[in-house]
Amino acid sequence: LFVNQLPTVFAISTPTIICASTTATLNAGGAQTYTWTSPTNSVTGSSPVVSPSVTTIYTVAASDGTCVNTTTVLLATNPNPTITIVPSSTNICQGDAVNLSASGANNYSWTAGATSNTNAATISESPIAPTLYQVTGDNNFNCTSNAQVVILVRTTPTLNISTTKTLVCSGAPSSLTVSALAGPCTYTWSSNAGSATSSVVTVNPLTTTIYTVLGRATNSCEA
Repeated sequence: LFVNQLPTVFAISTPTIICASTTATLNAGGAQTYTWTSPTNSVTGSSPVVSPSVTTIYTVAASDGTCVNTTTVLLATNPNPTITIVPSSTNICQGDAVNLSASGANNYSWTAGATSNTNAATISESPIAPTLYQVTGDNNFNCTSNAQVVILVRTTPTLNISTTKTLVCSGAPSSLTVSALAGPCTYTWSSNAGSATSSVVTVNPLTTTIYTVLGRATNSCEA
């Protein structure tokens, strides 16, 4: 009765510790074919690349064509930070500022739209169009993850004011007309124009006077 010796199998992981869900290479030798198994999957080959989300023991079954031997490799994982972004608002008017506050990491790096204080936990931005903001952070293990938020931007109305007369005698009338260049608005004139809410108002200034009007669009943005 002849007995074949089991293949002498070795196996290592490079590296031996990774951040969760990043990659490591399992290497085995001493046989011809290799099958690696873990609680979640199975792969073949002498140098498969794996990316476990938790610390995992891999068992490799190595065959020399006749006999099979096994060994194990422990691949440890460190956790990634869980990062959240809390915006002061997710829907703003053009010209308004929004504060974006990140938490869950030690250090931060803002990309994808951020223009100021890109390494701060909290940034203040004034986007003129819908913008995606992304922040990447790291933890004590030097592991990183990211979070994203989209800030929507509503159009702020542009107002045009005209007058029938820019120069009048004291107490003489002049009509002021306001219109929005895009979309309907409601209007509120300054108190020296009687706080009128119509688009046309007649005034009778006694002295040189500045009149102002607030326009509010249907999307609640004001100018």
